[in-house]
Amino acid sequence: MDSPTPGLLATRPCQPVRSWRTGAMPVELFADNATLGCAAAAIVAAEIRARASAQATVRLLLGSGNSQLTFIAALTAESGVPWARVVCFHMDEYVGIAANHPASFRRWMKERVADQVRLRALHYVAGDAPDPVAEAARYAGLLAESPIDIVVLGFGENGHLAFNDPPFADFADPAAVKIVTLAEPCRRQQVGEGHFPNLAAVPAQAITVTIPTLLSARVILGVVPERRKAAAVRAALEGPITRGCPASILRRKPNARLLLDADSASALSPGSDAALRPGLKSAALDAIVGQGFVPILVPDRHDPRRLAEAAVAAGCRAIEISCRRPDAREMIPWVKREFPGLVVLAATLMDGPRTERFLGQHRPGFLSVDEAAGLGADALVSFLRFRPETYAKYGRECVMIAGVGTPNEALEQVELG
Repeated sequence: MDSPTPGLLATRPCQPVRSWRTGAMPVELFADNATLGCAAAAIVAAEIRARASAQATVRLLLGSGNSQLTFIAALTAESGVPWARVVCFHMDEYVGIAANHPASFRRWMKERVADQVRLRALHYVAGDAPDPVAEAARYAGLLAESPIDIVVLGFGENGHLAFNDPPFADFADPAAVKIVTLAEPCRRQQVGEGHFPNLAAVPAQAITVTIPTLLSARVILGVVPERRKAAAVRAALEGPITRGCPASILRRKPNARLLLDADSASALSPGSDAALRPGLKSAALDAIVGQGFVPILVPDRHDPRRLAEAAVAAGCRAIEISCRRPDAREMIPWVKREFPGLVVLAATLMDGPRTERFLGQHRPGFLSVDEAAGLGADALVSFLRFRPETYAKYGRECVMIAGVGTPNEALEQVELG
């Protein structure tokens, strides 16, 4: 789904060429990695300045790796950043690796961040600690001292966040930091990036910040350039929200913001999100947006999951699910589970023994009033009036919205509640 913003084409330096929303998350597309890095640095620098003006310290949690190099170089070159107020953390480290190893993330952070700016503190994950479990607990304690203000992360080629690899990533992980076994695609990525000579040299385990810790930050910025991340970007934005692509969870976070370049967005499907045809970005569409409407553009208008996500992103508080849909029995509990704050209306129901017999004979898949209420619908919407016994049965737990044909029927429904 797509909520375009007016003036989608931009020409100013470090400005996106296109912007939209996927789920609750804003997404911005930049022409290249250099422009993306410049924009990301400006965003983070502005956040640090703003927060430093209102609080004693700013807590920054950074991802590391090749895809972050351009951004980090631009960030440390930003002027006027109160680095002496910044307490910095990093996301992960290989178990058993020394701090001076070429692939060590401690070394990466020291050389590219701590040696470039004067931080208040940079807390390192000691991958070579004698007891990795105790080290994970120590680092979790540091993170828990105060909320994280800003997280800047990338996507792995397999869609991982930090070292939370699919399919073992846990969106409800009780731990803040833990030991993980690295999936083979993740280990192959480390070889491909030149950090290790072969797969056997890549450590089997790592210490990583978990997904709930990443998502707890006040501001989450995804910095995802490069063509090798294109498949992960497509899975994260177009696939289901699942542990099979941990990055997909960001679509539920309105405080997250994803920055892509042309290469990382290159696998997005035609007609979806970033791949919208130029003709759609017209003055007419801008005018509609300017009047307060939120266009929802999806490849398949019958995709209820995307429409539910779009409703949340647009700020809607309720969604109506047609009981004539063959998947209504799955959709009502799915929406209740995935979006607990969204009011679900089940429509359009037909109440009464004669209609129930008719539906049973001719529309066996049509949802009944009892089924809709049993699935957890918050409101029941009837094509015709509701019977008094239906009000007595469900009126206390559900909002009842009746269709009526005459003034007398309307009065009857009002009297029933």
